[in-house]
Amino acid sequence: MRKILPVLFMLSLLVTFSYSAAIKPVQAAETEPTVSVKLKNYLGNQSSIKIKPSQSYTIADSKVTLQANTEYEVKVAGSKVKLLHNQEVLGEFDSFTAKPSTYEAFLSINNRNYLGNVQFTNESSKYVRPINTIPMEDYLKGVVPKEVYTSWHADALKSQAVAARTYALSYASKIIDDTTSFQVYGGYEWYNSTNSAVDETFGKVLKYNGALINSVFSSSNGGIIESDYNAWGKASHPYFQVKTDPYDPQTKWSLTVQKQQIDLSTKDLKNPDAWWSQTKEADEKIAGKIKAQMQTATQFKGKDIKIVGISKISLYQPTSGQRMSKGDISVTYVMKGEVDQDNKLAVKTWSRTGDKADNIRFMLDGTRFKSLMITKQNLLGDTITIEGKGNGHGVGLSQFGANAMAAQGKSYTDILDFYYPGVSLVSHYTDKYPRITVPDPAQVDPIKAGDSKISGTAEPNSTIYVKVWPNTIATGKADAAGNFSFDVPEQQAGTMLHVLVKGQGGYSTYTKIYVQSDTAPEAAKVNELSEGDTKLTGTAEPNSTIYVKVWPDIIATGKTDNAGNFSITIPKQPAGRQLHVLVKGQGGYSKYTKLFVKTDQAPEAAKVNVVSSQDTKLTGSAEPNSTIYVKVWPDIIATGKTDNAGNFSITVPKQKSGTLLHVLVKGQGGYSTYTKVTVK
Repeated sequence: MRKILPVLFMLSLLVTFSYSAAIKPVQAAETEPTVSVKLKNYLGNQSSIKIKPSQSYTIADSKVTLQANTEYEVKVAGSKVKLLHNQEVLGEFDSFTAKPSTYEAFLSINNRNYLGNVQFTNESSKYVRPINTIPMEDYLKGVVPKEVYTSWHADALKSQAVAARTYALSYASKIIDDTTSFQVYGGYEWYNSTNSAVDETFGKVLKYNGALINSVFSSSNGGIIESDYNAWGKASHPYFQVKTDPYDPQTKWSLTVQKQQIDLSTKDLKNPDAWWSQTKEADEKIAGKIKAQMQTATQFKGKDIKIVGISKISLYQPTSGQRMSKGDISVTYVMKGEVDQDNKLAVKTWSRTGDKADNIRFMLDGTRFKSLMITKQNLLGDTITIEGKGNGHGVGLSQFGANAMAAQGKSYTDILDFYYPGVSLVSHYTDKYPRITVPDPAQVDPIKAGDSKISGTAEPNSTIYVKVWPNTIATGKADAAGNFSFDVPEQQAGTMLHVLVKGQGGYSTYTKIYVQSDTAPEAAKVNELSEGDTKLTGTAEPNSTIYVKVWPDIIATGKTDNAGNFSITIPKQPAGRQLHVLVKGQGGYSKYTKLFVKTDQAPEAAKVNVVSSQDTKLTGSAEPNSTIYVKVWPDIIATGKTDNAGNFSITVPKQKSGTLLHVLVKGQGGYSTYTKVTVK
């Protein structure tokens, strides 16, 4: 499960307009803008990256096309970027923009997907830096699930969507990236719940006196909303005032720091090379941040430093929102090359007194030091412990508080009214930015032999082509509602029609439809089937459905191909079993084709019941559906059949007592041996 971002010191957005087949320029103020985002958070700093389009992409101002599902490489080449496929250079550019053939396409960049256009730039002759340009609402669909849990209540998600949209638009003249410095953007990693929250608040923003507010938010305010003036020293806005928040869960946290970071008593201070590279501070991340702060001063720039101890951390001077505003820190350190009069590493002290509390917090790892609402500080013993509440700056909306309000039945407008009092919820734009997509395939109504019209639905105002492959036999237009109906030549039953849509975004895939018949299909012609076979083959009406039954149960189903052939996998069947094969075609159902499962083995001899001189019936059992011959040697005196269960009852002339009858079975595998029975 994703962790909610602890601090959202987000700054700004650059709203731009791009030109491509998938994203077109729009000038109207009522239309959703686009956003351009530098991709840094998940990509990092890479001199070479892999890209893979889901559909074809063009490279602006070049003849290069990226093929669907094909991997390419983009790499730094001096001050330029190269595009390669299988190590072959396709082009070298100052920068280049990949534009999708349809907006539904996405580009995988090191295995993370992005919609829209992507410009690939060279950053400092070191890194490839992609810039993703995308309509605002789709940008938000990649932002909201990274800021809150997607399983939260719908109205909490809606309030987050409005706040995120307002925040983005309020910085419409600055460049953004996808990190916590702005809003974390995950690209085309969408969720139904957050998509709905964005869609259901389309274009809605928060304004005060007609201007967009800077709708900052944080994870948890610890039970007290902070003012923007207290947090950042800027002019206070009336909607950012200190007040109690009864909904926030007051997230608690604690941070423990070791006072001794390195035990120098075990080190040879005259020979630091013996241990320097292998020795790490006890709190390595915190020590690293402290050293980074020290190295902003000229005396420490480029120096190799070890933090030996952290002797003091103190936060004080609470604001009216109960956040500490000032802080002190004192550390001891050694610096490679700095020695005392005994030629030992010199242990020195570095301190910051009366610094901004947030600077102290940053040095102590802001991901663990979650807020400036401090409830306890303990410097006794070997550690320094700081405890507090909340997560983030505490100004504006509390994400956890919003979810608690939604859980109590509050609407997203109630939530926004509470966290941004006195502001107005308004529509900043009403029209979606044009997303040019390849049209969906046509939905075509059934057509029968003799019909002279074809009808259905497709993209509004698109052109419809009807083919009997490979020839176009008719062309028509869909109306503004997407309906079409136009003349076609009459076609025979079973003819396959290919229907193609040409829309704004190009051509659809084909819709294939067969001309139907009102006449019931003929019975299937089924090839012989032997016991042990697992395929039933034959012919029937083209593109019909074949049902295979062992009465009354269906044991297999299949389809005929365009030529009317079928081959259907069935369970193995015993010899003599009767199968019923049924065809469902365009004109209804055929009659059953009946066949018996054959065997290559000669049938067993018949089992014949006792027969007397008065009997005129010979009864017994043999292979199912076999033929029975009764002889008084050498003449055949009677013939009969066994039923599906193998039983027979055959009319015979009365025979004298002592007459020897010879009974022979003719089955699928040949003839049995004779069964001899004497008339009693």
